[in-house]
Amino acid sequence: MLETNGLLQILLLTLMAGLAMPIGAAIASVERIHPRWLETEVRHSVIAFGGGVRGDVFGFQ
Repeated sequence: MLETNGLLQILLLTLMAGLAMPIGAAIASVERIHPRWLETEVRHSVIAFGGGVRGDVFGFQ
């Protein structure tokens, strides 16, 4: 059986994942986001994700 901390962690992570869609939809509904800013943020997100994956694979901390 899962410990209380493990169960709480699972509940919090699934709650955050479930909230991502409505929060993303709310942000997408804002029409004043500048295309250049969005392009920069997407690029930054991809680079940060890649760096995190690389650190995970190669064991960097």
